[in-house]
Amino acid sequence: MQVELIKKQRETDLETQEVLRKAQENEANVVKAAEAAKAAQIAKAEADAREREVRAQAEAAAIEATAKATAKQREVTALAEATAIEATGKAEAEAIR
Repeated sequence: MQVELIKKQRETDLETQEVLRKAQENEANVVKAAEAAKAAQIAKAEADAREREVRAQAEAAAIEATAKATAKQREVTALAEATAIEATGKAEAEAIR
């Protein structure tokens, strides 16, 4: 009778240990999956942020290049107008002489 009780107690202890082990294993798997999902979300957010940064830098460079080209074009136009005015002035002065 005593042997049966001890045997039954050991079986119960083993079953309890197995249940606890499986619970810990399941919890570890869930935690690992959640951590992996979190890491993936962080990586995606960082990649998205980097992409926005690169696009913003490219847009800023394009705006700067456009501004420089526009300024150069205005400089060339102003120089051409000044040259034309100078030529007109010289022609008028020559005509007056």
